[in-house]
Amino acid sequence: MLVALPIVSFFCVVILGAFAAGPRIRTDVAQLALVLWLLVCNLIQGINSLVWAGNTDIHVPRWCDLVTKVLLGLVVAIPGACICISTRLARIHDDQKKKPSSKRLQYILDGLFCFVIPVLYMCLHFIVQDHRFNILENFGCSASVYPANQAIVLMLLPPMLLGGVAFFSTSQSSFSNLECSFDAHTSASTMSSFPDFSRRASTVMILGSATTIITLFGNFIRSNIIPWVSLAAVHRDFTVIAIVKSDVDIVPIEFAWWSVSSISWLYIGLSIVLGEDIRDAVRSSPKVYASITKWLKAFEPRLPRLHISSRPLLPLHIRRRAADPSSTMSPTPRSPTSTASMRSGTSPVNYPSLYDPSCHPRIRFELLRRQKISFPWTSVTSYSPTTCLQASTEKRWR
Repeated sequence: MLVALPIVSFFCVVILGAFAAGPRIRTDVAQLALVLWLLVCNLIQGINSLVWAGNTDIHVPRWCDLVTKVLLGLVVAIPGACICISTRLARIHDDQKKKPSSKRLQYILDGLFCFVIPVLYMCLHFIVQDHRFNILENFGCSASVYPANQAIVLMLLPPMLLGGVAFFSTSQSSFSNLECSFDAHTSASTMSSFPDFSRRASTVMILGSATTIITLFGNFIRSNIIPWVSLAAVHRDFTVIAIVKSDVDIVPIEFAWWSVSSISWLYIGLSIVLGEDIRDAVRSSPKVYASITKWLKAFEPRLPRLHISSRPLLPLHIRRRAADPSSTMSPTPRSPTSTASMRSGTSPVNYPSLYDPSCHPRIRFELLRRQKISFPWTSVTSYSPTTCLQASTEKRWR
């Protein structure tokens, strides 16, 4: 098993997934389609490298029927997305760009070049498909193309045309922007927007050209070219699943596998060096952290509210006396005011009891919490019943 194959694929998936969540790519249909095509193809190759690691067994034929077509659609989806990005760059200098009809036309072009044309290219592959698919150890399943010059030209022509259109349209947009940047009366293009424009145009030109060159080179490394006889001869073994073991057939499959990873790494490098996706991700990280924190606080477990019973709670010394009647307790200290009133013969002042309903809840809670209260007028510390007035006096004394 080649350990590097799934590691490279899934690492690209993680980085491209982070790019897809950025604000610049998320709001642009063409760039989002480009990132999603690369992400899905890397995910497919990572799964294939894990399933067929060290074996050539036929695991899920329907899976291979689907993913081989998706991997073929990538070679036209990337140039198509580059064409859509270049048309958006060209609309920067267009005075009609704010009209609804112009926006509707742009959305139609995005859907056509990013999704419809790749699907048509997948259907075109049925014409030159000589058998169901190929299986290579450690690489998984790949599409099969009849090794004839006519079949190679048919599969090579659409990517070459789209790549050339993307390159020249982006070059024309860059030249127009360079002319308008020195025009003081042009409000659509300013010197502040020119660096962003040039970075995006450079990314599109480099990526589209590299994809076209890699696709062209991948079709010309085939060495077992045979003459085209007829369409019936091509589809004679259409339902056969081929296990690839010869070196002549292994080289094109391995090149196609690594070309997807190479294009992905090229896009990641261009986005880091020329793009502003990393900068936007760093700037938006505090907002993302705040939103995640707010979302987590919504699921934070909260303590239940304490409901204090209206029934009075017995202090500890009363509980002890009730449990042990033979225990002797020290006499309850009296306040100086009550002692003086007893000596003079006058009736003592009736302080409100702790269990009096008129006792303030805060004072009652304080007494129940502290239990042990030291009086300022005596050195005796007791656990005897304390009144609300004594607690408030002791609190003011301190």
